Amino acid sequence: MMDQLGIKALRPGPSGNEKAPNHANYDEALANPFPNLPDPLTLNDGQKVTTAKMWWDQRRPELIEMFSKYVYGRVPADLPRVTWTYTIDHEMIGFTPVIAKDLIGEVDNSSYPAISVRLRRLPRPFSLPAQSV
Repeated sequence: MMDQLGIKALRPGPSGNEKAPNHANYDEALANPFPNLPDPLTLNDGQKVTTAKMWWDQRRPELIEMFSKYVYGRVPADLPRVTWTYTIDHEMIGFTPVIAKDLIGEVDNSSYPAISVRLRRLPRPFSLPAQSV
């Protein structure tokens, strides 16, 4: 498989030898992956946040933008629409009345009608008995 993928060698893992260039790191000071976290109360231009209005109007949107860009990722602009339908059926399991709920999402596939995408919520492992009205 490695020949088919064109992989000639694998990168070696951490070595137990402290003198090796790829030795395992046990120093916590070197293990910090985020040494320069931004100050949550300093704007990107260096100005300090001094009021609640400044927080809501300026700094909070900057932080949301950073999370969208670096942590969560962005939602594509051409994301297809999903139409959700919810059905409730009153059924019997043996002599016990139960409520069966079904949630199905139909994805708008107008950009490629050859496929049909249906998202279905998995049922819970048990059903609660229906309440008598």
